[in-house]
Amino acid sequence: MMRVRIPSRLALAALASALLVPAVPAPAATTAVVLNFAPLGAPSRSTPPSSAPADISFGPYPLSIFGVVNAINRADKQLTDREPLRFTDGPIAYAVLAIRDWEHRYPRDPWIPENLFALERVYLHAGTDEGREYAGRVTVWLLQDYPQSVYAERARRIIANLSESINEQRAAEPERRAAPTRPEPAATSDPWSRFQH
Repeated sequence: MMRVRIPSRLALAALASALLVPAVPAPAATTAVVLNFAPLGAPSRSTPPSSAPADISFGPYPLSIFGVVNAINRADKQLTDREPLRFTDGPIAYAVLAIRDWEHRYPRDPWIPENLFALERVYLHAGTDEGREYAGRVTVWLLQDYPQSVYAERARRIIANLSESINEQRAAEPERRAAPTRPEPAATSDPWSRFQH
């Protein structure tokens, strides 16, 4: 007579859990997101003005309308708190992709120009060359796709002020270079003599 071994309850539970619960994938390595700031083109007059529903997610990293706003606000707060911000990865990059998808699906949504303007401001707030480059790209996107919006006019004013400021800085550079420098005191045997002026 052959004896059959009956597995214990613990072994059965482990087997059932292994079969029923899918394996959790290992987290992917962090990679930069490819950002595309190219304008889609202003919506035609025949496109019905429609706002995106608040419960729809946009982009490959699903963000709702409020998720986009929160990502932009969080990035601005990070910059205010002097925390590092990566433009090509994380919430701010996901917001760019979500706005692009949002515009593709709801091109006349009145919230899109406002969010593009907020995105431009965050990039300018960074005060880096990369931030200024991205701000310029977002400004072109805003001006080409939503030229009649209030936010396009605000973006034009900001760009005009920045251009004026940059031109003033460039004009002041030769003056700073030509300004006389304070001569170094002559070397003496007493090292403390240079502090007695």
